[in-house]
Amino acid sequence: MLGKLMKYEFRATAIYFLPIYVVLVLVSGLRYVVSLISQKFSNGFSAFSGFSLSAIYLLLALGLAITTFIVIIIRFYKNLLGTEGYLMFTLPVSVEQNILAKLIPSVVWFFGSCVLGMLTIAPAMGLRFNDNPFTMFTGIRLGDVPEILLAVLMVIGSIAGTFLFYYLCMCIGQMFNSHRFLVSAGAYIVIQTVLQILGIAFIWICASSFSSQAFVAWLSNAFAFLDKIPSGSLIYLFLIAANILSYGIAAALFFIDSAILRKRLNLV
Repeated sequence: MLGKLMKYEFRATAIYFLPIYVVLVLVSGLRYVVSLISQKFSNGFSAFSGFSLSAIYLLLALGLAITTFIVIIIRFYKNLLGTEGYLMFTLPVSVEQNILAKLIPSVVWFFGSCVLGMLTIAPAMGLRFNDNPFTMFTGIRLGDVPEILLAVLMVIGSIAGTFLFYYLCMCIGQMFNSHRFLVSAGAYIVIQTVLQILGIAFIWICASSFSSQAFVAWLSNAFAFLDKIPSGSLIYLFLIAANILSYGIAAALFFIDSAILRKRLNLV
């Protein structure tokens, strides 16, 4: 059933993303062609055309980012917390599956938008790949692949955690009968403020600990230990720790979201 829900979600959201993707690729391709022409026939028209296409690309990229955010928010709220929630929560699926049906397509679209942006930004800005569009990948060695995969997984985990945090704010807002949007926005601001205060407090505690000789000795031993680890292994350890942290946060937020929707669901 989760697969069917995801299939429906991909179809419902594709109408927003695919047209922008196509236009982005076309504009980027046209800008690349203009840059080739301007190198052989340099004139004011080609320069103006290149500048205009680059500006259009940037506006489209900004529109894609805004569209992604709006679609993610509206789809989750409308389908699960709005009037459609009466239907969604009567289906033979769990609360967790309902959340995943929104989360996974959102992560896929966002990640796909990032990849598309990375592939099209250079030609859209008039940069050339020395007649080889895959030049950026030729320097990748086989030993770099695991590091790249860990980095990609870390990014995916961070994206999922970010969306689940948005879901959490909306889940808090839906517990109230009125002014749900304001409550959700307030929850976002309050939680972010608390996290920033905790971060600043942690930094202050660490900084004040430098007056302690024991802490300085511990820090020196830690850096001495890290110096003994090969740089390649150190990168692996960092990426693994970052993955554990990002997916741990995402799992905690997923648990909280599902618990709120299971125990404190308030459809009006």
